Amino acid sequence: MTEYRQDDERHGRGMAAKHSRITQILALLGVLAMALLAPAESRAGSMRVTLLGTGTPNPHPDRFGPATLVEAGEQRLLFDAGRGVTIRLNQFGYRVDYAGRSVVISGDTRFDQNVIEAAKGVDLLVHEVVAIPEALFAVNPAMKRVEAHHTTPEEVGTVMSEARPRLGVLTHYVLTSGPGIPSETKDELLARLKTRYSGPVVAGHDLMAIEVGESVTALQDQ
Repeated sequence: MTEYRQDDERHGRGMAAKHSRITQILALLGVLAMALLAPAESRAGSMRVTLLGTGTPNPHPDRFGPATLVEAGEQRLLFDAGRGVTIRLNQFGYRVDYAGRSVVISGDTRFDQNVIEAAKGVDLLVHEVVAIPEALFAVNPAMKRVEAHHTTPEEVGTVMSEARPRLGVLTHYVLTSGPGIPSETKDELLARLKTRYSGPVVAGHDLMAIEVGESVTALQDQ
């Protein structure tokens, strides 16, 4: 009886996880459909940036792989659309200008001055971040190579401090863990970042939308 109940519980957890994943996919498809069908006139003179995925190509229950949708008037621009994009198009970043508004997306990148130059004075800077616990380096020194290909919270703070965007948003979280070594939380990432930058910055999440107009507003409940 005990073994049966354990199996039943595991089955229940698996079904719950599967149901959650299906719900996330349906929500994502809904956002894409609304973006494609919404009249452009309703967003004239402003942009909307939606974080379709804020994770990495590795599966994660809370974060899809990196993908960002930018809607500027009649234009819909999709960045980091899948695993192949993140591998083959590892650029410093992307900049979108529309109706006097500007958005920079860092892409999958290590710290680089080019991102700072492109992002100076923009309305919105969406930037990737890596955080590997110090204890994990002792267990797996190869993690140093992973960190070297991305941007630490402190480095992101330096980028934002020099670029001075109206709003900074974290995305594409490269967060690692190991046995007995938990990954860092978003609050911990922000705390590290803010040792170098005191301006407005938020931790992005899947399906977060940011309106870029007279003001730059993260719509947390999307």
